[in-house]
Amino acid sequence: MGCLWAAHLCETQPVAFVDTRARSTAQRHFTFQPFNSEQSPMRKTFTLPSHPATQLPSEVEVLLVCTKSYDALPALSAVLATAYEPQAIVLLQNGMGSQQAILKAYPQARLYAAMTTEGAHLRQPGELVHAGKGLTRLGPISASAQRETPIVNLIHSLDHAGFATEWVPDIWPSLWQKLVINCAINPFTALERCVNGEVPKTALFQGLWPALRRELTQLLESAQCPLSSDALERLVFDVIHNTASNRSSMLQDIDAGRRTEIDDINGYAVQFLKAHHRAHAANLTLWEQVRALGH
Repeated sequence: MGCLWAAHLCETQPVAFVDTRARSTAQRHFTFQPFNSEQSPMRKTFTLPSHPATQLPSEVEVLLVCTKSYDALPALSAVLATAYEPQAIVLLQNGMGSQQAILKAYPQARLYAAMTTEGAHLRQPGELVHAGKGLTRLGPISASAQRETPIVNLIHSLDHAGFATEWVPDIWPSLWQKLVINCAINPFTALERCVNGEVPKTALFQGLWPALRRELTQLLESAQCPLSSDALERLVFDVIHNTASNRSSMLQDIDAGRRTEIDDINGYAVQFLKAHHRAHAANLTLWEQVRALGH
């Protein structure tokens, strides 16, 4: 997702990557296939600087944290340990839990969170595909970020780049909705080795969906962000339809032998539902089965 935003934003403003493992600045190259261009030869090639955390340019205003959920706090800590503090920090993580951990660690920072249903994947290393259009919402999660001003330019740039973007004063309901979308799609793509659009066709999804839908409806109710069961199903199936050709990040992680974010997705759902004395067997099944693939 970081590459997707970079590919769009770099056409209107300076963009650079941050590599917390690097010791010197390098150049990062990748090609980009825009959405709905599978039938045309259109490709864009980008070369952008990649800085170590200790060598960020002082003029950076907005830091986008686009890491895996379990890497978000360590990566941000590496940047902030340099005494560099951007005007705004925007968190783009799947699942739930990393946002609260960062807010607890840096309560004074200007922290924002974003949720997006845009779909993107790497066809191979260095080859990015924009696989599905969606909606991106941004909003503050810390007290010092309650003003919209620091990321107005970012929102305008995303709009200009063709992203459907909304500013929301209370981002938490959107984050909870993104959690249930992740719970309802990502584990099935990993277990069935399929793109998003094929999920409803699988026997696993058809068998688990009624119970999973009930659990996710109860999760949103307990989080004080209620949706009816029918509205939740429409939300999930709209995302499946709009990102039908996308290979989820969880599927990509399994294929690459990397750690998945399942603990912060269905695993978080299990812990939250248990804490609220709600049924959680369907989420537990998906959590355990994805972990069994290798973690």
